[in-house]
Amino acid sequence: MKKLVGLVTIAILFSLTVSPQQNRENARKRTQMNSEQSATLQSKKMALHLDLDKNQQAAVYELMKKNTDERQLKRTEFREKRQNGDTLTNDERFQIQNDRLDNQLEEKAALKNILSKQQFEKWEKVKMAKNRNAKIKMGRSNYKKQKHNDREMSRDRHPGAHREN
Repeated sequence: MKKLVGLVTIAILFSLTVSPQQNRENARKRTQMNSEQSATLQSKKMALHLDLDKNQQAAVYELMKKNTDERQLKRTEFREKRQNGDTLTNDERFQIQNDRLDNQLEEKAALKNILSKQQFEKWEKVKMAKNRNAKIKMGRSNYKKQKHNDREMSRDRHPGAHREN
Protein backbone atom coordinates (compact mmCIF):
# COMPACT_ATOMS: atom_id res chain seq x y z
CA MET A 1 0.00 0.00 0.00
CA LYS A 2 2.83 2.39 0.89
CA LYS A 3 4.53 1.61 -2.41
CA LEU A 4 1.34 2.37 -4.30
CA VAL A 5 0.95 5.75 -2.57
CA GLY A 6 4.61 6.51 -3.28
CA LEU A 7 4.25 5.64 -6.96
CA VAL A 8 1.10 7.75 -7.30
CA THR A 9 2.88 10.69 -5.65
CA ILE A 10 5.85 10.35 -8.00
CA ALA A 11 3.52 10.14 -11.01
CA ILE A 12 1.69 13.29 -9.94
CA LEU A 13 4.92 15.21 -9.37
CA PHE A 14 6.26 14.08 -12.74
CA SER A 15 3.09 15.16 -14.54
CA LEU A 16 3.23 18.58 -12.86
CA THR A 17 6.80 19.18 -14.05
CA VAL A 18 6.11 18.02 -17.63
CA SER A 19 2.96 20.12 -18.02
CA PRO A 20 4.61 23.60 -18.14
CA GLN A 21 7.09 22.40 -20.76
CA GLN A 22 4.27 21.12 -22.95
CA ASN A 23 2.40 24.41 -22.55
CA ARG A 24 5.44 26.36 -23.79
CA GLU A 25 5.86 24.05 -26.78
CA ASN A 26 2.16 24.28 -27.62
CA ALA A 27 2.29 28.09 -27.39
CA ARG A 28 5.15 28.17 -29.89
CA LYS A 29 3.24 25.94 -32.29
CA ARG A 30 0.06 28.01 -31.96
CA THR A 31 1.72 31.31 -32.83
CA GLN A 32 3.10 30.17 -36.19
CA MET A 33 0.58 31.88 -38.47
CA ASN A 34 1.25 33.50 -41.79
CA SER A 35 0.89 37.26 -42.21
CA GLU A 36 -2.57 37.05 -43.82
CA GLN A 37 -3.97 35.02 -40.93
CA SER A 38 -2.46 37.29 -38.34
CA ALA A 39 -3.64 40.45 -40.13
CA THR A 40 -7.14 39.03 -40.51
CA LEU A 41 -7.41 38.24 -36.81
CA GLN A 42 -6.01 41.62 -35.75
CA SER A 43 -8.30 43.56 -38.08
CA LYS A 44 -11.38 41.59 -36.99
CA LYS A 45 -10.56 42.15 -33.32
CA MET A 46 -10.24 45.86 -33.99
CA ALA A 47 -13.48 45.82 -36.01
CA LEU A 48 -15.32 44.22 -33.10
CA HIS A 49 -13.79 46.47 -30.48
CA LEU A 50 -13.93 49.78 -32.38
CA ASP A 51 -17.02 49.11 -34.52
CA LEU A 52 -15.23 49.64 -37.85
CA ASP A 53 -17.07 49.85 -41.16
CA LYS A 54 -16.03 47.75 -44.20
CA ASN A 55 -13.70 50.42 -45.65
CA GLN A 56 -11.95 50.95 -42.32
CA GLN A 57 -11.65 47.20 -41.79
CA ALA A 58 -10.04 46.76 -45.23
CA ALA A 59 -7.58 49.60 -44.59
CA VAL A 60 -6.70 48.22 -41.16
CA TYR A 61 -6.20 44.76 -42.69
CA GLU A 62 -3.71 46.13 -45.24
CA LEU A 63 -1.83 48.03 -42.52
CA MET A 64 -1.68 44.98 -40.25
CA LYS A 65 -0.56 42.74 -43.12
CA LYS A 66 2.27 45.11 -43.99
CA ASN A 67 3.34 45.29 -40.34
CA THR A 68 3.25 41.52 -39.81
CA ASP A 69 5.24 40.95 -43.01
CA GLU A 70 7.93 43.34 -41.78
CA ARG A 71 7.98 41.82 -38.30
CA GLN A 72 8.29 38.28 -39.61
CA LEU A 73 11.12 39.32 -41.92
CA LYS A 74 13.01 41.01 -39.07
CA ARG A 75 12.36 38.03 -36.78
CA THR A 76 13.79 35.54 -39.29
CA GLU A 77 16.85 37.76 -39.85
CA PHE A 78 17.44 37.97 -36.11
CA ARG A 79 17.03 34.20 -35.63
CA GLU A 80 19.49 33.47 -38.44
CA LYS A 81 22.05 35.80 -36.86
CA ARG A 82 21.57 34.18 -33.47
CA GLN A 83 21.89 30.67 -34.91
CA ASN A 84 25.14 31.68 -36.60
CA GLY A 85 26.45 32.75 -33.20
CA ASP A 86 26.51 36.45 -34.05
CA THR A 87 25.82 38.84 -31.21
CA LEU A 88 24.34 42.27 -31.67
CA THR A 89 26.52 45.29 -31.19
CA ASN A 90 25.23 48.30 -29.31
CA ASP A 91 24.73 50.14 -32.60
CA GLU A 92 22.68 47.26 -34.02
CA ARG A 93 20.53 47.12 -30.88
CA PHE A 94 19.98 50.87 -31.11
CA GLN A 95 19.04 50.57 -34.78
CA ILE A 96 16.56 47.74 -34.09
CA GLN A 97 14.86 49.69 -31.30
CA ASN A 98 14.87 52.88 -33.38
CA ASP A 99 13.28 51.06 -36.35
CA ARG A 100 10.67 49.49 -34.09
CA LEU A 101 9.70 52.88 -32.68
CA ASP A 102 9.59 54.41 -36.17
CA ASN A 103 7.24 51.62 -37.26
CA GLN A 104 5.03 52.27 -34.24
CA LEU A 105 4.86 55.97 -35.10
CA GLU A 106 3.96 55.15 -38.71
CA GLU A 107 1.26 52.73 -37.55
CA LYS A 108 -0.18 55.31 -35.21
CA ALA A 109 -0.26 57.99 -37.93
CA ALA A 110 -1.89 55.59 -40.40
CA LEU A 111 -4.52 54.53 -37.87
CA LYS A 112 -5.21 58.18 -37.06
CA ASN A 113 -6.10 58.67 -40.73
CA ILE A 114 -8.23 55.50 -40.90
CA LEU A 115 -10.16 55.76 -37.63
CA SER A 116 -12.57 58.41 -36.43
CA LYS A 117 -11.54 60.57 -33.49
CA GLN A 118 -13.53 58.52 -30.94
CA GLN A 119 -12.26 55.23 -32.37
CA PHE A 120 -8.67 56.45 -32.29
CA GLU A 121 -8.97 57.60 -28.67
CA LYS A 122 -10.44 54.23 -27.69
CA TRP A 123 -7.63 52.43 -29.57
CA GLU A 124 -5.00 54.52 -27.73
CA LYS A 125 -6.53 53.72 -24.34
CA VAL A 126 -6.57 50.00 -25.10
CA LYS A 127 -3.00 50.14 -26.43
CA MET A 128 -1.78 51.91 -23.29
CA ALA A 129 -3.55 49.39 -21.04
CA LYS A 130 -2.00 46.47 -22.94
CA ASN A 131 1.46 48.03 -22.65
CA ARG A 132 0.97 48.59 -18.94
CA ASN A 133 -0.18 45.01 -18.40
CA ALA A 134 2.76 43.67 -20.42
CA LYS A 135 5.21 45.67 -18.31
CA ILE A 136 3.63 44.35 -15.12
CA LYS A 137 3.78 40.80 -16.43
CA MET A 138 7.42 41.22 -17.48
CA GLY A 139 8.19 42.69 -14.08
CA ARG A 140 6.76 39.64 -12.34
CA SER A 141 8.69 37.36 -14.65
CA ASN A 142 11.93 39.24 -14.06
CA TYR A 143 11.29 39.27 -10.31
CA LYS A 144 10.91 35.48 -10.28
CA LYS A 145 14.09 35.07 -12.33
CA GLN A 146 16.01 37.40 -10.04
CA LYS A 147 14.73 35.59 -6.95
CA HIS A 148 15.82 32.25 -8.44
CA ASN A 149 19.24 33.66 -9.40
CA ASP A 150 19.73 35.08 -5.89
CA ARG A 151 18.91 31.69 -4.40
CA GLU A 152 21.40 29.97 -6.72
CA MET A 153 24.14 32.50 -5.92
CA SER A 154 23.51 32.03 -2.22
CA ARG A 155 23.96 28.28 -2.62
CA ASP A 156 27.20 28.84 -4.51
CA ARG A 157 28.56 31.07 -1.74
CA HIS A 158 27.48 28.77 1.09
CA PRO A 159 27.35 25.23 -0.27
CA GLY A 160 26.97 23.51 3.08
CA ALA A 161 24.21 25.79 4.37
CA HIS A 162 21.57 24.62 1.87
CA ARG A 163 21.98 20.89 2.09
CA GLU A 164 18.83 18.97 1.46
CA ASN A 165 17.92 16.20 3.91
